Amino acid sequence: MEDSPRSMPVAVRLAFWWAAHGIRGRSAVPRAIGRWQSSDGSLFIGTRHGASLSVDYDNLDTYASIYNNGGSWDANVMTCCGKILRDGDVFYDIGSNTGVFALDMAKSISNLTVFAFEPQPSLAKHIQRSIEAN
Repeated sequence: MEDSPRSMPVAVRLAFWWAAHGIRGRSAVPRAIGRWQSSDGSLFIGTRHGASLSVDYDNLDTYASIYNNGGSWDANVMTCCGKILRDGDVFYDIGSNTGVFALDMAKSISNLTVFAFEPQPSLAKHIQRSIEAN
């Protein structure tokens, strides 16, 4: 379900490249590009364990960072969560943002019950799309 780099819109590829290699505005430029671009909600990127993450263009800088870091937001924290959580546990992702922690943990740990709380409506909508896609 995740889009390959070649199937992504050129503006998104530019934003992701700028977030990784730009000399200034590594967050500001991708966010501005995302807010300038229109989206039909069909762009997905992968998490490190293969979950599909629906991209909210209004927060493209965050997704660019996840994409450029191999599908993780903070690899050390995600690794720690993966080591602590067990089959059948309950995981609360408070302030879920993109939902990368919730989705990646749910994908990698069987029978994990996940509760993701996100107050920002556009991000919550994309988390719901991600859940439906997975």
